[in-house]
Amino acid sequence: MATSVSDILETLDYRPTFGIQLDMLQPPPGHPSDLVIKYRLGPGVSGPLEHYHPRITEVFEVESGMLDLKVDGQWQTLSPGHVLAVKPGQKHTFKNATREDTVILTYIEPHGGFAAFFTDLYFLVKARPFKNQWNLLFIAWYAQLEHKHRRDYLTVQPFRAMLRFYGGLAQLLGIRMPKFPETPIVRMRSMAGKGDTVIRRMEGENLEIE
Repeated sequence: MATSVSDILETLDYRPTFGIQLDMLQPPPGHPSDLVIKYRLGPGVSGPLEHYHPRITEVFEVESGMLDLKVDGQWQTLSPGHVLAVKPGQKHTFKNATREDTVILTYIEPHGGFAAFFTDLYFLVKARPFKNQWNLLFIAWYAQLEHKHRRDYLTVQPFRAMLRFYGGLAQLLGIRMPKFPETPIVRMRSMAGKGDTVIRRMEGENLEIE
């Protein structure tokens, strides 16, 4: 899918914590996906911990560079133009093992609350300048974020048990994920015939899909 600046609804910059930048894109007219996300992975950057989506199909398409994608324990390398669908329940992760940037498009069907997961994660990254994702405070916050979005995103074991432990300990110690003030909203029309979806903007709040 050719992408122009006018297609971009929001840009979420997770650097330096993850080394990844996302553009949340408007699906083209007639496209079956509810949401399109463009990932920019820096050289040598790994994606998220291995995880799965209970109710989401995620279709990966490499736009430039090379992507190593692991699905249900099997690694494969995708080059520009290659497309691969990850179905609900399939465990997966990805990485850019090269010295060049990798750009991929993911088509989300249906997105449900998945857009809010990414924007909540953006707020956590920007709430404090974490240099990496292994900071203990960030892990505690992230554990609470994943619990909030558990219908759409779950890290696999044993990492999920670790997150549950840290999240529970943080709750007992009174450490809670930040809350954010409300700001203006941007509307994204679902091109799959489901009407308007409302997504709150990025400037600091705990996002909800209305």
